[in-house]
Amino acid sequence: MIRDFGRLFTCLLVVALTISMLPAANAEQTNGIPISSVEELIALDGQRDSYYLTTDLDLSGTNWTPIEFFGMLDGQGHTISGLSITATTENQNRYGLFSTIMSISDLEYERVAVKNLNLTDVHIDLTLPGGCEYWVGGLCGYAYQATIENIHSTGSVQVRSINNEDSHDVSVAGICGEASNWYVRFFDCVNE
Repeated sequence: MIRDFGRLFTCLLVVALTISMLPAANAEQTNGIPISSVEELIALDGQRDSYYLTTDLDLSGTNWTPIEFFGMLDGQGHTISGLSITATTENQNRYGLFSTIMSISDLEYERVAVKNLNLTDVHIDLTLPGGCEYWVGGLCGYAYQATIENIHSTGSVQVRSINNEDSHDVSVAGICGEASNWYVRFFDCVNE
């Protein structure tokens, strides 16, 4: 009887230790730096780190200046609403929430740049001067070495040419204007 109790105790101990080492089901990783304001979002310009949204953000009332981002942003299902770009910026040819996104990782399986983000009420309406290439999208103008996943975008993206000039090349899309052919992947993205 005591011997059976010892075996039972040992088995239960092994099971308990094994379960404690398993990752929790549906546990959301929150590695990185939290973003909880529009000012903190703007401060991502040129950054090369991991971030995550802690709340919804409203960009209404501003003519957004696209930011260049070389890190990883997990929206955690939050929404950025009211993105509006209606004026061109000098020396700018990439337009969207981000002008450019690129992953910081050299490892293919870690190249998630932006994920789990909703963009609502996107309004991009540009009249572009000729003589240059332009990339325009709701999330980003240009993506390079990046995986973009679980993005849902609603709104409109429109581009016109000054005097109907055909002297420039324009790539326009709801999520990403131009994706480099150097390892860019999209998973579960929807544009309406």
